[in-house]
Amino acid sequence: MWGQVGTSMADVKFGKFEAADLFPAGKDVLVDDGAEVTGGYRANRLRGRFGNSAAHGALTINAAPGVGFELGVVETKAVDGVKGVRPVVSFAAGPVTVKLGFESGTANLTSTAVASHKFSGFGATVGGTFGGVGLNVNLASGSDKLVLGTQKSNSFGVNATVGAFGAGYVMDKNKTLAIKDTAIYAAYSLPVFSTGATLTPAVSHQTGTGQTAGTSFRVRLNYGF
Repeated sequence: MWGQVGTSMADVKFGKFEAADLFPAGKDVLVDDGAEVTGGYRANRLRGRFGNSAAHGALTINAAPGVGFELGVVETKAVDGVKGVRPVVSFAAGPVTVKLGFESGTANLTSTAVASHKFSGFGATVGGTFGGVGLNVNLASGSDKLVLGTQKSNSFGVNATVGAFGAGYVMDKNKTLAIKDTAIYAAYSLPVFSTGATLTPAVSHQTGTGQTAGTSFRVRLNYGF
């Protein structure tokens, strides 16, 4: 549930929503996210869709044709809560779109403020459609200033979408703990007769030093009305 007020030049959004995606997966897929602190980093810790005790808003400005700016502000009060800011700029030229963003804030590992720590990071994504093939290349890097020292993590991803089919690869790495996880994934959307709904089976295979190797499956039914 979210609300939005403004014009085509600028608007403010508030509630439960997802801000600009700096690490898009390409389509409706299944990907192992991993742990935020011990795994990789995908520039999405302040992106949105938090619990009931969250205050989340974003100011969006369309500065010029093909140029946009979004400033997100978040504060949650639940266990493992976060608060901070997340500015993102976007550029579009022809079939190519580039998004660059940064997030900075504090996070609580428990419900006590004593366990809070600072974190920050940046993300960049380049995407476009070429000859009917949608491509995305994503890169993000962040750090958590914990009591025992700073942990640095990064993630890299690439994916492609052709019609109803999409596939991709993600690598998550924690340089401090020498953890490296990878995931390959694919999904295909099938029409459900002539109802306008789609059925999307998805598969993901994960392996690495920070998680148990395995394969996951999911089927999602989507219907817009």
